[in-house]
Amino acid sequence: MASGIVVYLNGERAAFSIAESRVGERLLLTVGEELDYTRIAYLDFDIDLFHARAGEEGFFLVTQGTGTLRDSGLCYFHERPDCEVLTPALTMYLYGARTPRATYAAIVTGLPYESTRVLRVKDGEYACYPRFMIEGKAPYEPIAVEVTYLAPDARYPEMARVYRRYRLTQCGYRTLKDRMSDTVRYASKSLCVRVRMGWKPVPSPVAEQTPETEPPMHTACTFDRVGEIMDAYHALGVKRAEFCLVGWNVRGHDGRWPQVFPVEPQLGGEEALLRLIRHAKELGYTVSCHTNSMDAYRIAENFSEDDLIVERDGKIFVASNGVWGGGRPYNLCPVCALRQAKEQLPRVASLGFNGLHYIDVITAVPARDCCSPAHPVTRREGARTFEDIMLYARDLFGGISSEGAFDESMRDCDFILYTSFANERDHFDGMLDCRVPLWQLVYHGLVMSCPYSVAVNAIISGEQDNLLKTIEYGGRPAIYYYSKFVTESKERQNWMGDCDFTCHDESDMQHCAQAAKRWFDIYEPMAYLQLETMEDHREVAPGVFAVTYSDGSCVTVDYNQKTWKLEKA
Repeated sequence: MASGIVVYLNGERAAFSIAESRVGERLLLTVGEELDYTRIAYLDFDIDLFHARAGEEGFFLVTQGTGTLRDSGLCYFHERPDCEVLTPALTMYLYGARTPRATYAAIVTGLPYESTRVLRVKDGEYACYPRFMIEGKAPYEPIAVEVTYLAPDARYPEMARVYRRYRLTQCGYRTLKDRMSDTVRYASKSLCVRVRMGWKPVPSPVAEQTPETEPPMHTACTFDRVGEIMDAYHALGVKRAEFCLVGWNVRGHDGRWPQVFPVEPQLGGEEALLRLIRHAKELGYTVSCHTNSMDAYRIAENFSEDDLIVERDGKIFVASNGVWGGGRPYNLCPVCALRQAKEQLPRVASLGFNGLHYIDVITAVPARDCCSPAHPVTRREGARTFEDIMLYARDLFGGISSEGAFDESMRDCDFILYTSFANERDHFDGMLDCRVPLWQLVYHGLVMSCPYSVAVNAIISGEQDNLLKTIEYGGRPAIYYYSKFVTESKERQNWMGDCDFTCHDESDMQHCAQAAKRWFDIYEPMAYLQLETMEDHREVAPGVFAVTYSDGSCVTVDYNQKTWKLEKA
């Protein structure tokens, strides 16, 4: 038996036993003794297997999460100052390493949503291991970590394949090919074009809005104007585009969630929306829309404190991400959010939307729990309920999309607007030595995606590297009209970059349509790769990366020459 470290609520530390057993060719690590969890703050699986020494050959494979390490990459065992980085809310529960003693992929399979990653170097000794946050509460399921040993020279793509296989064989995930619908097939060959039509000030000057105190909505683009954008695309020869309407609902983007209707009158109302959907179909385009199953504002007609997440102390959970268009957002309990989705989404679908339906941030937040006596859920149950919401929407609309990369929500998701909020120039406290497309090596072919929030609108950003990164990471092109809507400050910025698609006048609209046509022409020859898994990624020369797909096709991206090449199988 190995030993881990238990840290009690009073700060005391002690060892606890970690049992080791074989499950086929895998090593299973579990808690090997009875513990009084009511006294425990957290458990560290800090064992020799998860250690290395400075100067040794090899690396830790680091998955992205929230906080400092918002991207995936490799941590080499350099000599460096002592440092410790805790990463809560991991987007994947994978630990990979290659050391002189072992090469492995480890997966947290039991109590993953309560796990935090510790990445540390102290006195030249490296460690990367899971920490399970107990907080005085007995776990609702056994803690477990499965370790798959790999060939000594295995790299991060082999580690990613272990995790992909786990998701496919043990978690019920399927490839895009296996769950194909007409909606998904069209989306895989099309541009994603989001249009933010209207919004109230962000941050709102009124935290708790009423109809009398509600700030006015800014109208950026009416339904008829969206139709003119479609006409401009069609005239230039953009053969396939999926238009997603953002802020079409009452009082625009984040207007009065969870209230959806009426269709916002300032944009033209329901009659103009129906006319737009008919027109899009005549042009051969699809139309989807943006809804929200996560947040609630007091101004909503269907707001109820009974639907909100309750914390362990019995208080209503108040979101800490600031004040948005509708005011202060409260988090819906997943159980209540599923009920509301079943109440409202059929009416949304009846309008005739036929693209990938977009549920705001449902894949961008970690699994949520709720301690309400009326609708208690663990994080495991909360994650499954998020999946149920997405599956319900997928059955209604033919496909589903969101933003963010928490992989417990990937089972039925078809497209992610961006998998990371990281900026290419972030340094991550020096613990990440190089970035790798780990999420894409796992999920490409299961979920379409765009790699970074700053890669949205890459075609006009002036940052050629963002365009190249989208190609290297197998991205589906994403265009966002009026992506910049936040009143920027030191505390809050527009996270999709400084360059925007707009349609202020005819010249502006034509300029942006021409940019969309350039993106479509780049993407069309390689769109078929969306249905293939990504099997290998390697740097073949300084600044030159080759990506191989399951059908044998290879895409090479050269950041020195700012070029790319597709070699079909």
